[in-house]
Amino acid sequence: MYLQAKHFDENGQLIGSLHPDLNAEGISDKHLLQPGDILFAAKGTKNFATVFESHNIPSVASTSFFVIRLQEKMSCQSTLPGS
Repeated sequence: MYLQAKHFDENGQLIGSLHPDLNAEGISDKHLLQPGDILFAAKGTKNFATVFESHNIPSVASTSFFVIRLQEKMSCQSTLPGS
């Protein structure tokens, strides 16, 4: 599925059901959305954030989204400059 802002209402809720419209063959796993990924609408007049859930079909976010993927907890010593 190629997720676009038009698939969501102004509150970040999916509008209707999703139907596959993208051949997932050949798409790198790093581009497929993972459960818990945060989609932030970055373009247009409909700005919202939503969480990709595990029950959704395999999907890729369009360029109208920033995808925020949280990493496992890291120590401050390994992430802060000068530590």
